[in-house]
Amino acid sequence: MKSIQLSHSELRDGVKSYDKERADYSVPTNIDPDLAAVDRASATEAREINTLLHLLHEGGVGSISHDKRAGWVRIMFENFNSIGIGTQGWKMDRLNHLIKQLKLDIVSGCETNLDWRQQSDDMIDLLAPTQAKRGIVAHNTTGDLLHRNQRGGTMISAIGRLCDTVSSTDGIGRDPTNLGRWCWIQLGNDDIRTYVVSAYVPCKPGRNSA
Repeated sequence: MKSIQLSHSELRDGVKSYDKERADYSVPTNIDPDLAAVDRASATEAREINTLLHLLHEGGVGSISHDKRAGWVRIMFENFNSIGIGTQGWKMDRLNHLIKQLKLDIVSGCETNLDWRQQSDDMIDLLAPTQAKRGIVAHNTTGDLLHRNQRGGTMISAIGRLCDTVSSTDGIGRDPTNLGRWCWIQLGNDDIRTYVVSAYVPCKPGRNSA
């Protein structure tokens, strides 16, 4: 089936054409409410995005509104410093709370610090229990099974409706060296595709490092 893409003006004209058939239809005489509403919403959205970009460019951090406009995609990245499976269960609880509170669409992070081969459920299974997920965890699988705790590791997952844009065949992947240095998801199945990558780049220790 051929994809149908309508412009705003075509949608507006279609709605007006439908409304004219109603007995209570009337044409506003002083303003076009459709264009005015679109202009106001666009200006508000542009201001909010520019404010957030300015904050990030200045290296600042701060609070984020719990409200999320239609069409926005929220991405979270966190250095977990161990996700704490089996030792600090509150970290997963807190992460799932943030997913719900901030309406996150993509969750990613590094330093999961776990050899997932020794865990019955991987991190994607534990994320947002009531929502759809499509993601991957990456960790070092080149060595033998030794300790449950393992330095490093990365993860990334789409949450909720965004999962529909992640291909079920080639929409996820990880570091081909199997060291868990990065992983990714691909959004979009047609001509336009967007890759979101979660990568871990440890810093080289300084001279005074313990």
